[in-house]
Amino acid sequence: MDISKLPRSLMVEIGVIITHWAHIEQDMILHASALASKNTDGTPEEYLRMDFKRLREKWFDLCRANFSKGVMDKVVTPLNSRLAHLSKGRGTLAHGVWFVVGRGKYRVQYWEQKTSLERFYADVTAADIREISAVVVTLKEDFERFCSGKT
Repeated sequence: MDISKLPRSLMVEIGVIITHWAHIEQDMILHASALASKNTDGTPEEYLRMDFKRLREKWFDLCRANFSKGVMDKVVTPLNSRLAHLSKGRGTLAHGVWFVVGRGKYRVQYWEQKTSLERFYADVTAADIREISAVVVTLKEDFERFCSGKT
């Protein structure tokens, strides 16, 4: 598809999602690294540049080892659930190929390697993208607040 056919407002919302998610990933790398260094005298234990699911799981395990059950139950587990829930959709929006299927309606095509290479489609509306954008912005703010110790 000619990307110029996508409305600029849609591309802006996709950009907001991608940009805020990049902040989440970088904050997660920094936070996981800081938590891991507590047990390694500052020596990196492993490289944290990995797929998001594995990074999120590593971060969650490090939080579990470093925070009380109360903090885990009240803050970390809900954050982790929100991150897990939104990550697949974010990947689809960021890496899929977009098609206009009607006024304010889009189809995103993406591929996944399962037992074989499989093609999938996600149908979304402009309203869906605006809603996801708002949710990701809030999630980024909540995650940043936790990682900075302000929660």
